[in-house]
Amino acid sequence: QFIYEKYKRIGTKRTVKYSNVRNEIFPIIDFITSLKPIITYFALHKLLFLAEYDSVKKYNQRLTDAFFIRQKDGP
Repeated sequence: QFIYEKYKRIGTKRTVKYSNVRNEIFPIIDFITSLKPIITYFALHKLLFLAEYDSVKKYNQRLTDAFFIRQKDGP
């Protein structure tokens, strides 16, 4: 699957999309990075998603209104 998707993209122009980060997510990022100062963007994104998931599971409400995009190996 992965190789096929890479093959399909050969010769196509890659688009980069930027979006604003919601301010309410910064305290959660600060907490995560205080526990693990060196972290990849992918790992941070996954931990943020898991924190949201855990909050919904335990308290039936989200921590933030952040929008998570499905990734191939992540949230």
